[in-house]
Amino acid sequence: MDVRNRFLLSLCFLCIMFSLFTIFIVVNTDTWQTMFFIITMTLFGISSCFHPFYGMTNVAYLSKFPTFYMELNILGTAISGLFSTILQIVSLTVGHTSTQIAMIYFCSGLVIVIFTLFLIYIMKYSATIQYYLENGKEEGSNQIYTLKEYWEVAKKIWFILLIIFINSGTMNSGHPNITNLVVSEGYTGTGQSLWNDKYFVVVATYLLFDIFQIIGRLCGRTVLKKKTAIYFILFALFRSFVLTPLLWFCNAQPRSHLPVLFPHDYQYMIILAIHSFTGSAFLAICFLSIPFIAEEKTEQALILGMGVSTISLTITSPLSPVYVNLL
Repeated sequence: MDVRNRFLLSLCFLCIMFSLFTIFIVVNTDTWQTMFFIITMTLFGISSCFHPFYGMTNVAYLSKFPTFYMELNILGTAISGLFSTILQIVSLTVGHTSTQIAMIYFCSGLVIVIFTLFLIYIMKYSATIQYYLENGKEEGSNQIYTLKEYWEVAKKIWFILLIIFINSGTMNSGHPNITNLVVSEGYTGTGQSLWNDKYFVVVATYLLFDIFQIIGRLCGRTVLKKKTAIYFILFALFRSFVLTPLLWFCNAQPRSHLPVLFPHDYQYMIILAIHSFTGSAFLAICFLSIPFIAEEKTEQALILGMGVSTISLTITSPLSPVYVNLL
């Protein structure tokens, strides 16, 4: 299966999933909640399989292009998060009920996925894309590499893979697992305050996080080298095990164990901004360094990077409820 068909397969499933969730918004599931739960978990399970499939297809595709296109892709991923948050804010503003808000959000998402499907379908008519795919030997993207080949590449970029593993492995200990629970210092729970009760989470958590994701990826231009890798590894450890846990001591509710050491909104926003910026910069630096270090083995190296990130997230994802229960 070529790259284009793999893209289409992933996006077709995503389109089906969005369609089903959009339908479920207006369907009364009170009489069949168990079956609804099973269907939802099944869809999420299948989606979890397609996400790495799509991600690895994407990096294999990008490996055929100059590094500049990788930069655009990394930046575009961050911008898409910002767009999603802005859409969420618009939905909250326009919608008057939870059903209306969900309908606006999911219908907009469905339109975006369908439009993306259209772009993927017509990319075979792009002279620029065909030029790079032909010169990059597109048939190589269908090649099945051996474990020995991957091992040889891993030895060249081991320090990058280590940073990706550390960065991805502690992702669930911060955003959005914990930050989604943080409320404003003026939170009332009555819905009377627009900022404290309605917009704080989506603006102070998601919008702020996405803005600093973009800034981090714009600033992440340093090329990693073996002689300086130790400093990046140490900082990655510091970020993951010192900086990220600071979010646990912000005003996340409910909580029963840990004290709130940073009760003010500005304190939380500063910590989250640093957390977002450093994580985004690390991601950009790691993936943009791979083509310079792996050279002709870029495709295998990018697949390894995406694979390590997926494995790290998978291994640590069961810890998500543990982090919440620590509060």
